[in-house]
Amino acid sequence: VLMGIVIHRSLEILLTCFREHGCDSSADPSAVAALQELGGYSQLIATSIDEVLSDLRSNPRVTDRINFLSTSLRARVPELRHDVQAIVSRINFKSGDSHDGSNRGEHLRERLLPGSYVEIELHANELRIMGRIDLLTIKDGECEIRDFKSGDVEAGHAEQLRFYALIWT
Repeated sequence: VLMGIVIHRSLEILLTCFREHGCDSSADPSAVAALQELGGYSQLIATSIDEVLSDLRSNPRVTDRINFLSTSLRARVPELRHDVQAIVSRINFKSGDSHDGSNRGEHLRERLLPGSYVEIELHANELRIMGRIDLLTIKDGECEIRDFKSGDVEAGHAEQLRFYALIWT
């Protein structure tokens, strides 16, 4: 579970940085500058591990295992780096001028213009439901909803995307 959280956090940081640099994909020439700013993939993973473990330090059920978890996660940096790179290589990202990309935890109320948005929280107040989309891309009058998964494909994954589409609608 923690590996999935680290991968997810790394993607959030990287895609936000790509957006800030106007990158459309990892093949975009400006992606190199974005990755250099983050210290490369290994440093990105290390930063994400630090953030995830920092969040856990206040949890009394985990505090006695933090050192073990840290050692275990750091030993898997090559595997985590590979997984993040594989996901990023399949993403076409649409940079745009509609928002600065630093939307983590914010409640955006303005109309979203064409572009890609990381970690967008949606609310359907009348249905009393909400969800957080990992990557939302708006272009040509359509939207694409992506949810990043690090494990095996499960039937519930498609259901989750349909749920997000319902909230978006």
